[in-house]
Amino acid sequence: MRGETNGIITRIGCSNRRLWDGLSALWRLTHSARPSISANKIATDAMWIKRLVTVFEWPIPSFFTPIRHYAPEDKTLIFFMIASSQLAELESGAREAGRNRYS
Repeated sequence: MRGETNGIITRIGCSNRRLWDGLSALWRLTHSARPSISANKIATDAMWIKRLVTVFEWPIPSFFTPIRHYAPEDKTLIFFMIASSQLAELESGAREAGRNRYS
């Protein structure tokens, strides 16, 4: 039927509290290792509390002006959003893999 009202929204609530304590990190590969190995391990391993693991192989990083200085030619960047409590493990993994970490 035309013109019928089924309900009226009188109030909408929205919480802006953080559901987890996370941080963003960036790895830049400093050698010719295959970036998908470390990124895939973190993305698929249930021990990591994460929201994002993204690999940008060259030349994709060169198109992002704000981070271009982190991505010299032929380098690959890996972005992470992980739980703050796992920062030490991420940094340790970066050192072992020979990568530079930026946050």
